[in-house]
Amino acid sequence: MFDMPDDARCRKFVDYVVDNFVAADSDFSATLWAHAPDVMPVTTNGAESYHGHLNAEFNAPHPNIYIFVEVLLRQQAATYVTVSSMSKSRTIPRSIREKSARLREPFTDYSTGLQSPD
Repeated sequence: MFDMPDDARCRKFVDYVVDNFVAADSDFSATLWAHAPDVMPVTTNGAESYHGHLNAEFNAPHPNIYIFVEVLLRQQAATYVTVSSMSKSRTIPRSIREKSARLREPFTDYSTGLQSPD
């Protein structure tokens, strides 16, 4: 906020973002849209991850409607497979568990107040 231009529109936008997404008592606080890193995280935001995978499926900014629907159906099938595989127990390799623990450490430190947001 210190680098923000002295412009009423910028202040209005920043106030909106803080009031709706950043403040602890906001309508859409970080607890709704972000969470601790999981095993092999790409992002802590589920919607961002989904849209990233969806966007990677297209090679044109305005795809044909049939291609778009085909991609959505593939995404739906992949989501069904992911959800059904969550119910099955599986062993996570040690290297992935260790990497996940290393990635989770800064989040835990920040959550407990040991680390400040820099």
